[in-house]
Amino acid sequence: MQYLISFNEYFSILKIKNDGAIENFHFKSPVFPAFLFKTISIDSENIFFGSKNGFIRLYDLKKKKKNFDFYLPEKNIDTFEVKKTNKLYISAQSSISVWEKIKIDKWKKKTEVECKDKFHILNFLKNTKIMISATKNKKSLFLWNTSKKKILFVGKSELNEKISTIKSSVHSNFFAVSSKNQNISIFDNNGLKTCSFSLKKNYKNSQHLSDTHLNWFDSKTIISGGQEKKIFIWDIRKKKKIICLPGHIDEIENIESHGKYFQSNLNHFISSGKKGTLKLWDIRKNKEIFTIYRPKEKINSLDSYQ
Repeated sequence: MQYLISFNEYFSILKIKNDGAIENFHFKSPVFPAFLFKTISIDSENIFFGSKNGFIRLYDLKKKKKNFDFYLPEKNIDTFEVKKTNKLYISAQSSISVWEKIKIDKWKKKTEVECKDKFHILNFLKNTKIMISATKNKKSLFLWNTSKKKILFVGKSELNEKISTIKSSVHSNFFAVSSKNQNISIFDNNGLKTCSFSLKKNYKNSQHLSDTHLNWFDSKTIISGGQEKKIFIWDIRKKKKIICLPGHIDEIENIESHGKYFQSNLNHFISSGKKGTLKLWDIRKNKEIFTIYRPKEKINSLDSYQ
């Protein structure tokens, strides 16, 4: 298992070998000017590097060369996501564009839809054509059908709270939404809420509304973290906290498990804090097993691949 960590001007790869040994490698950013806000891997060699200034670079890590640059002139990119390694969805200033792979170094823009809102979050439901979009700190969830050549709007759900993060499960057609009120809600592929539970009793020192970040570990378990500087692991069937992992020295901003590469024998996940702290955890042993501390750096995103 390997984890991809993006800082402003460089990125790191954290590799966990089969024997449990851990290796950590650092690389300079292949994007110039070097401000990485998000990185996503297709595989162990090809990685998307996103820059806020209107372009995304697909880079071959092994050959140390760019494969393709995606330009959006005069637009700031809000987020992007990869679907099945051959489609790239880019949200930029109230529009969503879709790029399709012809070959690894040749991509073509297939369609673009103008939206009333700009979206900071894009997610895809497993084995469906449904895409979810949302704007941070707003209350609306938008559902889109991506099966046709065009992106079609199919529905909208309104929450009672402002959205922090959204993560779809790789095990089922459900997705989880965390709110600034420290609540987590589970939705089905029709945008209907199936259950929700509150994290508030775990945030006793909270003086203000703050983001809660989350990710799925498996179909029954969610990992969350935020301003309390602790990792909480939840059984969503019982709506109950089962593990609390202290250790972070700052507010938690990102959590990544084994994501789309789920295997039942994988026991690790990583989390990063606001002031450059990254921790690798073993959920089986309920403890951290590796730490990176770079207080002068900001960790912008986390991803995983095999």
